[in-house]
Amino acid sequence: MEDVKAGVSKAEGLLTMLMVSVLPAGILSRWYGRHSRLHDTAAILFSSGSEGAPKGVMLSHRNILANLKQIADVLNVRDEDCIMATLPLFHAFGLTVTCFMPLLEGIPVVCHPDPTDAQNIGKGVARYKATMMCATSTFLRLYTRNKRLHPLMFSSLRIAVAGAERLDPKIQQDFEQRFKVPIVEGYGCTETTPVAGVNLPDHLSPEGWFVQEGTRAGTVGLALPGSTFRIVDPVSLEELPTGEEGLILIGGTQIMQGYLNNPEKPLM
Repeated sequence: MEDVKAGVSKAEGLLTMLMVSVLPAGILSRWYGRHSRLHDTAAILFSSGSEGAPKGVMLSHRNILANLKQIADVLNVRDEDCIMATLPLFHAFGLTVTCFMPLLEGIPVVCHPDPTDAQNIGKGVARYKATMMCATSTFLRLYTRNKRLHPLMFSSLRIAVAGAERLDPKIQQDFEQRFKVPIVEGYGCTETTPVAGVNLPDHLSPEGWFVQEGTRAGTVGLALPGSTFRIVDPVSLEELPTGEEGLILIGGTQIMQGYLNNPEKPLM
């Protein structure tokens, strides 16, 4: 972005700002936009995963749009929401959940370049009244242990989303006790754009007065709407009974197109 900015003159920048301010969105889209199809590749993110060798994960416009709608639906995104964005854009979690989703949902974003800078992240949340924050278990541990981060700095948050690595139960307990903010743990990988499942707060239904269970300790949560999970035997691929360990198969519109320059490699 710095290189792009350096190539834009002051006059060009002012003219562009004027056009964006006065011209209808339709004209701007036809002028600056480029026609693309849903199945065209929109982003290529590199991930080593558990195999060690980096792989280029090709995500289509359909993959990204579908996953954003799935996430916005389960998180019950509201007009008054504001997202604290600290995750890097080269990571699928940061690119989709804290960049594309607020852009498409039309909600404000507070950006900070360093996810380990607990004190200034807290100041940003407090100053702009952020209501949602995304982080990893490692970063949540830093926030919990930082004595300069006052609990009131996070008082506007209604939810924190943890992903990219397993959420340590001790970290979740410490964070929720100190900041009084519930953590929901998401599960997925770059190949699933990246969210495949998520734990959600339990919901009390006034119709029938029953609790709809959304969180179960030690699990990766419910599959997102439009997604399916299946646990199978790693060798035979036969479906296993509930409670047995095995290979997880994930289906849904957020499953990647494939690996860059390696069309024969299985989607895993």
